[in-house]
Amino acid sequence: MSTADLIHATGSALYGATYQREFAAALGINRRTLSRWTAGSAEPRPTVWADVLRLVEDRQRELAQLIEAIDERVEGAR
Repeated sequence: MSTADLIHATGSALYGATYQREFAAALGINRRTLSRWTAGSAEPRPTVWADVLRLVEDRQRELAQLIEAIDERVEGAR
């Protein structure tokens, strides 16, 4: 997967189809910088990848908590 594809897929997964503004804000960067990454004309620094990973891991924890709460309700309904 290219950097551009990975940035786009990650932004979409975290923030939806119109992810650019929220994703850029979460990373503390300008939207134009994000646009350059998704266009393939620039590469994020390694420290940015660490921030991206943190955002994904945070979302994963949130989803795990939701899964657990929903699963309890499903089990309670059986």
